[in-house]
Amino acid sequence: MTLLALSASAWAAGEYAHGFAGGNGTSDDPYQVATMLQLSNLAILSQQSTDFADTYFVMTADIPFSDFDAYNMAWGIGFSNRPFNGTFDGQGHKLIGMTTTSPIFFYVGQHGVVKNLTIEGVTAKGGTMLIYDTAPLADHVAGLIEDCHVTGINQDYTSSNQTNYASGLVGYLTQTGVISRCSTSGVATVACGYGGIVAKNYSGMVADCHSDMEIILARGSIAAGGIGGLTQSFNNAATPNYKDCVFTGQIRQRQPYDGNKVGGICGDGTTANITRCVNHGTLTSTGVTGGICGIMSGAARVSECYNMGTVQDYFMAQGQRDATYGMTDFVAGIAGQVSGGTFERCFNG
Repeated sequence: MTLLALSASAWAAGEYAHGFAGGNGTSDDPYQVATMLQLSNLAILSQQSTDFADTYFVMTADIPFSDFDAYNMAWGIGFSNRPFNGTFDGQGHKLIGMTTTSPIFFYVGQHGVVKNLTIEGVTAKGGTMLIYDTAPLADHVAGLIEDCHVTGINQDYTSSNQTNYASGLVGYLTQTGVISRCSTSGVATVACGYGGIVAKNYSGMVADCHSDMEIILARGSIAAGGIGGLTQSFNNAATPNYKDCVFTGQIRQRQPYDGNKVGGICGDGTTANITRCVNHGTLTSTGVTGGICGIMSGAARVSECYNMGTVQDYFMAQGQRDATYGMTDFVAGIAGQVSGGTFERCFNG
């Protein structure tokens, strides 16, 4: 497979449009991506040459993973010292049959935008990607992910370290990152932390998102949420980290593992702000389980949220114990365990 090696200045001038199906990279005439080779060109250039600031790309066709370039797409688009700061518009097209634990985008910078893209069919098995937070669409996001969807997920991370995290969409969301109008569906069996939309949310915003994931926990002492796995706010929960999100899936354990933190919206909600979110899913776990948030502390805030789903202890769900057993597990309609924070206008149906 032949890839291009372009300078940042030449790329900005649009002089190498032959690396794509057409276009010159402007908003009026974006570079066109129609094949896996062209997607690989974008990846290798972002890793070696440029962050593509003010550069525009559009997908013009569905792209199958049958000709996936495992070498040049191993790290995805963007890099830690050169995050992708362009705009990538899938235009409603699909990436079909993804069979790797590597993300499509590795680093999306503060000015980067990825939108209108669907990944259809994800099969991933093994450990999570090195020390990073693994997800199909993007690993590390400081910009905007909008109207993106991942369907047909089949993830097996049972060999992962429990301190790692994985997700159905995005691995790590920074304080400037936004995920809007996105969705995920499928099955994930994990021995690490997990979030249906985002694995770790460090003071970013997830809005108007929906997950219908079935999340199966294969280990104890991990955090899992229908929307987010672990959340920490760096501004004392002054702004929402989750807003208008809905979970309709299921979180359950294979065995009675101890110490898990499970929530319909967020598993470990340390100082999280969760607003106008709804759980319709079924949550079955040991440890700490809440319809909206597993555990909350510090300045955490949960407001105008509804639990309309089922929240139950693993043993009681199996008919092995009744409510008088006196276990150390914590189960509640809104938050399983609270060591700080506030509730406002929340309802458990």
